Amino acid sequence: MNIIRQSWPVVLFAAVTACQTTESAEQLTARIAKESAAAKTAIAASNAKFTAAVAAGQADQIGAMYAEESHLMPPNAPLVHDRADIQKFWAGFLTMGAATMTLETEDVVANGPVSVEIGTFVLSVKPTADGKGMAMEEKGKYMVQRQLVGGQWQIVNDIWNTDTPAAPPEPAKPAPKKR
Repeated sequence: MNIIRQSWPVVLFAAVTACQTTESAEQLTARIAKESAAAKTAIAASNAKFTAAVAAGQADQIGAMYAEESHLMPPNAPLVHDRADIQKFWAGFLTMGAATMTLETEDVVANGPVSVEIGTFVLSVKPTADGKGMAMEEKGKYMVQRQLVGGQWQIVNDIWNTDTPAAPPEPAKPAPKKR
């Protein structure tokens, strides 16, 4: 019985690898290039929907692009878990004013049902017609991991940061003098 307990990982590994076909380096490279090109096309369409939803103020449409179990990692803010909370994040963000966003994909690598996109963004926010919100513009970069679910590339992990340098720290206040 002890031999069986000790050897089950080896047996499992042998069974799994026996069922797999082996790709040559050239085949692997060709497959990933083909999958990446197809993913890039699909992701471009998804990004167009994302930016349209931002401009229309549709947090529900933005939220629908995320997988049920996903992560949003905005700059200078806590990690946001799952689709419902990510939708709430975007709903709060969209109250800042009338927003427009452009996304420029730099690279997409896909391997089977997983892809990673790297790109840049420009985000502009202007006060709404009724004067709500503030004016701002940010440029930055992002990385998005997606998973192919039901034929759609859903966002699983989304992180971005701005190109704006961090504000310098405030000068130290002098210590109070002792009397």
